[in-house]
Formats: sequence, C-alpha cells, structure tokens
Amino acid sequence: MGARHAPAPGGLPGRWGLTTAVSAPAGAAVAATAALLEEIASALADVWGEPVGPLGLGHACPACGGTDHGAPSLTGLPTGRCALVSFTHVAVPGAPGMRVRLGAWWAGAGRGAGLGLDLEREDAPAFATDAALGDVAFSPRERGWLADHDEAARPAARAVLWTRKEAVVKAAGTGFTGDPTDVPALRPPAGMRVVDLDDTVVPGAVGALAFRVRRGR
Repeated sequence: MGARHAPAPGGLPGRWGLTTAVSAPAGAAVAATAALLEEIASALADVWGEPVGPLGLGHACPACGGTDHGAPSLTGLPTGRCALVSFTHVAVPGAPGMRVRLGAWWAGAGRGAGLGLDLEREDAPAFATDAALGDVAFSPRERGWLADHDEAARPAARAVLWTRKEAVVKAAGTGFTGDPTDVPALRPPAGMRVVDLDDTVVPGAVGALAFRVRRGR
C-alpha cells in the first residue's frame, strides 16, 4: 500500500497515515519493521519539511517501566518533534507462513494524543466460537450484541469487537492493564474516536483505528 497521507479525521490535530511493509515470512518481522520505519521517516519528513531518521522502535510500559512490552514509541526523532506510532501484524489468509506488518502513525506538536491500530483475521481460531474469548473478553452488553448476529456472522463480529478494544488500549498507551471486558467496544471512551477498517486493507481481515482527540473537538 505504501505510505499514505490523509487529512486529519474528526478534528485530530496534526497529520496521520497508514503504511504497510510487503508481505514477508513470519520470521522476517525485523526486516519488515525496518522497511516500515523507513517509510514512516519519509512520511514524517514530508509532514515536517525536514530530514528524519534513521528511526528506531522502543517500548516502555507506563505501569512497570518494562521495555519488553507496552506502547511502542519512535526513537531518533528530531529534537522537539513528537510522533506516536502503533504497529500490528497479521497472517495473510491463503499464504501459510506469510505475514503483513502495518503501522499507524500520528505527528503533531501537542501532547496527550495517541493512536492505536489493530488488525485480525476474521477466521482466526480465537473468534470461531464463544468459548474461545467469551466471558474473558466481552461484557454482557457486548455478548448481547453478538447474539443479535446470525451464527455465521459472529466470528467476524467478535473480531470487530476485539480489534476495537486492542486499538483503544494502544491509543491510550497502556495496553491491557485490567479486565478486557471493561474496555468498551460498542461505544468509544470519552475523548476517543474509533474507525473500523474493513477487509480492503488486508483481504480476510478486519481492524480498528483508535485515536484520542483534544477536548472540545
């Protein structure tokens, strides 16, 4: 898909974009991530009008300070610049051993705004039946919403709910630090917007893009 720029949606300050690396073997995540970081550096240079890079990817958990998990962050940004990024990867349907890695980024001058992206295969085993995620992931209201769908449509509906939750906690910069059932999927939390991504992004997959917005926007 390559780097893609778009106007700020829903009043989101700054510029945002989606980018993908080419499909790669499951073990090539490092190379795929490096290719993505090059694309993001080029996109940010276009946004800011100055050279950017080389970029790196780090992690920092706001709860425990660990560097092996938590919201991803870009390293190597120019002094005084802020860009938030979220990465996800998904197996390519019909292509065993292949994965596509996606990144969503936001660039602006302010703080307190985050962006999260999640993408999942509709046919992933986790969404096949209620027993897989069930009470662990979905609130009673969400399970009621799922029950309103035809049985054949429920796996995709479960994937939609789960990707919304994943996107929300990524945009919050926290990850799942509590009960996943407490993360709302049917209605975004205050100060956050969620956009569903259909299978035109990756065939056979659905996803969600969540972003925090300034008050009053």
